[in-house]
Amino acid sequence: MLLLVPMIFLGFYKTYFNQFPDFNSKITWAHHLHAAIASVWIMMLILQPFLIRNRKFTIHKMIGRLSYIVFPLLILSFLPMILRKISTAPAVNIFVPIGDCIILILMYSLAIYHRKKMSYHMRYMMEPPLFL
Repeated sequence: MLLLVPMIFLGFYKTYFNQFPDFNSKITWAHHLHAAIASVWIMMLILQPFLIRNRKFTIHKMIGRLSYIVFPLLILSFLPMILRKISTAPAVNIFVPIGDCIILILMYSLAIYHRKKMSYHMRYMMEPPLFL
């Protein structure tokens, strides 16, 4: 999970991080909001296994409950960018972000459904970032 941080940085360097702090006009408030929410989500994904390993189950559950708010916000943060892509690019370009959202929703839903079965829960939570 820790490898996600450099992978994300490299993946978004050219289109986002290298423009800091003077972003071009193509970067909107929606991009910044998505980056902030996605950063919180990634931090949660990284922190949760460490909490389990160190037997901090109560904190793990609290952060897990916080995901009931953060995850829908993450999915909603994709929408302005998908809508912008629909209006400015060929329709085929929306396949990846919509597919990503579907996979994330499916895996998160399965992880929450199986939250009492640790082996299933863990695998469903780890699958989306490793897959995408």
